Amino acid sequence: MVENVLGQLQTFFTLGELRNLWLGGLVEGQSCGCGQPISTCPVWIDIIERAQELLPFRLDPRQVAAWQEDIFKWRNARRMLAQT
Repeated sequence: MVENVLGQLQTFFTLGELRNLWLGGLVEGQSCGCGQPISTCPVWIDIIERAQELLPFRLDPRQVAAWQEDIFKWRNARRMLAQT
């Protein structure tokens, strides 16, 4: 709820969709909070293009989603959070 309230401020940017960016947004075509598909949202297009400029290879959304799934398994979340 706090994220939704703060996200309405012009000087605040919320990354609530970041967890679902690759699989949900780019592979499955889910919408951004603005209502547009993430693949056509000007904000996410700019973020992805800027990230891509930093890498020596092209990002494949399906591959990134697979990496994300391998790295962050929900069954490990409690243990990972306890270590921070």
